[in-house]
Amino acid sequence: MSTPANFNGSDATAVSAALQEMVARETSSLPPRPKRMSATFLLLLANSLIFSAMLVHSDYIMAKAAGDALVFSDFDSALLQKWGGDYGPLTLTGQFWRIITSTFLHWNGWHLCMNMLFLFGLGRYLDRLFTRTQTLALYLLTGMASSIFSLAWSPLAISAGASGAIYGQAGVLIALLCFARSNFSRRDIRNLLLWIILLMPIELLWGHVSKRTGYAAHLGGILCGFGIGILLARTFRLSPEERAARQRRVWQFAAVPLVILFTIVMQVRRNAVMGYAILEYVHAQTPVSRHPSLLSPTPLPSPPPRIARVFLALKGEPKLVHYFSGLLNAELENAGIAVTGSEHDADGVLRGELKAQVEHITLSMGVVKMYINSQRGFQTIDSCRNLSAIGDSNLYEQSAASAVSEIRNRYHDARTIRLEPASDLAASRQFAAEFPSELKTSGLTMVQSGPADIALQITLLTQKLPVEEDEAVYDIKIVNSDGAPLFKSSGSGGLSARLVGDAPATCPERLADLEWIYNSNTLASIAHKVANDLYAPQAAPRAAKPASKRK
Repeated sequence: MSTPANFNGSDATAVSAALQEMVARETSSLPPRPKRMSATFLLLLANSLIFSAMLVHSDYIMAKAAGDALVFSDFDSALLQKWGGDYGPLTLTGQFWRIITSTFLHWNGWHLCMNMLFLFGLGRYLDRLFTRTQTLALYLLTGMASSIFSLAWSPLAISAGASGAIYGQAGVLIALLCFARSNFSRRDIRNLLLWIILLMPIELLWGHVSKRTGYAAHLGGILCGFGIGILLARTFRLSPEERAARQRRVWQFAAVPLVILFTIVMQVRRNAVMGYAILEYVHAQTPVSRHPSLLSPTPLPSPPPRIARVFLALKGEPKLVHYFSGLLNAELENAGIAVTGSEHDADGVLRGELKAQVEHITLSMGVVKMYINSQRGFQTIDSCRNLSAIGDSNLYEQSAASAVSEIRNRYHDARTIRLEPASDLAASRQFAAEFPSELKTSGLTMVQSGPADIALQITLLTQKLPVEEDEAVYDIKIVNSDGAPLFKSSGSGGLSARLVGDAPATCPERLADLEWIYNSNTLASIAHKVANDLYAPQAAPRAAKPASKRK
């Protein structure tokens, strides 16, 4: 048997070497994917769980049914702010942790899905190049950089999202592709370039549609990632022992430039942040509580300020004092009054005491109980909408529209409705007057007798609720350098409340947590009131509702 000449001797050896080289180029020499939970998996899980918790929180507060979930609708900016969104007036005045927490928040389901898709596409390569701790550190560092750039560009916008950190991951991978000897295979390079190239136009398209994309955050993330990537790329030319030592030093000092940059932004953007009145936005988003005088600040007086510089000497509950001092500092500076570091440099000293106390009160809730008989059978609906601490208020003032809305949502095909004589609409004149017109608006016709699609009986109930309320009691006065009093204010405000005992059988989901009616903005209202009494006409004008940025 003869053998072909091109498979003999040196020719066969050359073909074999070329084949091996081609296979080596196509086969990845990167380490295999970690068998345990990778950093990317943990980040995907954390972002998804936090979004789910926010969704439940949002639906719970708004008392929405499961079918009306806000999966693909934007969260309210106040909710994002409460969960840790990056917001200059808070981030730059002490709540520094927001530059990290904002990278785990998303505006809606689309925002989450897009970011998690690219986090998975890019992160799985980082999992093979670095340890789990290093990959998590990279996400946090580049996320911090994106938040800092966002604060520098738009300090009064509420920003949230993981795309700044994802752009940081892209920056690291670009640097490694350009400068590292990490032996990426051709397949790895093709896949990485595909993910990176797709990331840019999709984000630009999303920004064009949403009109709220934080391009400054993306720029900060990719610049930080590229810088870290260049430092890490050089380590791939070293031996494994030297590489580990050099990478350890990179991670140890990577946060130092970010701390310096954040300090610079905090100083440069201080005036812009202080020029914005936090309370104006809070009032627009917060329902009226049982302390209307605190949530409705008096108009700003026109006389010149009594003092130009003030020193804060507050005492009391440490947490209350710390939080209130930050709010008061911002309000005073917004009013054109400087806060000094010592009494000797001040024209006046603000002395005061804040303490917390618990009070027991009784609230009243209006319940519209509807008994519905239709072709589907008998059904009971409890509509709980109104809560008040004032005994003679009309608890059913806005309940007619909500009651009709619940009927229409459950009975789409109904056209006629008969109101049973046993209904006690007389318990509320306003409800009795508005209910027929609301039915007509929704396309339902009332019939006095005979067959109807829905037979309805309504009972109006007033439910008494024992509540335990946390109050902040304050006593504040300002004296000048001679000890003469310039201003004095005292009072109390509700901070939070909870039911005493278990939630009642009627509308338990509405009453298990009273956070929707009580809020922690009382201290901000007090700070605003104090600053108004010392307001300077030349102070910067109050800003409008803050913008919002996705990143």
